[in-house]
Amino acid sequence: MVVLGSSLQNFRMKGDHRFQHEKLRVYHEAVEFSDMVDRVVAKYGPNRPLMKNLKRSSESVLYNIAEAAAEYRPLEKGRIYRIALREAEESAAALAKEWRRTTDPLIAEAIAMDRGICAMLVGLARKMDRRAATARDLPTPPRPP
Repeated sequence: MVVLGSSLQNFRMKGDHRFQHEKLRVYHEAVEFSDMVDRVVAKYGPNRPLMKNLKRSSESVLYNIAEAAAEYRPLEKGRIYRIALREAEESAAALAKEWRRTTDPLIAEAIAMDRGICAMLVGLARKMDRRAATARDLPTPPRPP
């Protein structure tokens, strides 16, 4: 009889075995932001169109960050970070609209958190653009005869 637990204990891997997105601070901020949005949505009515859109866009930020982190091509990685940025801006617009109606401190906190996520995503997208430009500037190796 094989006991799975004991065989897993004997299986040791070297190095960092987290997913790529788990290594990014912006991903963890986006998780917290998504949780905060869940609280806002629960408080202000999950069936309101604005709240549905807010929930969708905040989750999209999270998923696009994870998707970009898994990409290895700088141009594509940057493109996906820019998609996450646009979703974060969409979340900010929905939060701002609700803020005008309620002036709830929870919404103010979510807006501040979203602003930080946007700043990090701009930095990541720009970094990928620079990396892609550097890679394109490298000389092309000669073709074999």
